[in-house]
Amino acid sequence: MSTDLKTRLMRRMQTVVKSPQGQPVTAVPSASQSARYARFTRVASLPGFVEFQVYAAAAKRFGIDNPYFRAHDAIAGATSVIDGREVINFSSYNYLDLNGHPHVTE
Repeated sequence: MSTDLKTRLMRRMQTVVKSPQGQPVTAVPSASQSARYARFTRVASLPGFVEFQVYAAAAKRFGIDNPYFRAHDAIAGATSVIDGREVINFSSYNYLDLNGHPHVTE
């Protein structure tokens, strides 16, 4: 990717959404935006994070491996290989089976 293309892409990515007033909300919030959205940046207080911590603690107590974010041995598709064992993959985003296509990899 050329430097010019990277620069244009970064500029485009900086404006991700518009506020209800039509103002751009950038990836790097202003001080007033930071204050308004501060409660969303405290990850430890997010309900999903708290719930995950409960599950993680229970799994650790019972000696169960973390089932999240398991490393796949090869390209994930309808099936996958984890720790040398072929499993059915119900959460692949490889809908078009292009995950390992040479042009995509390139």
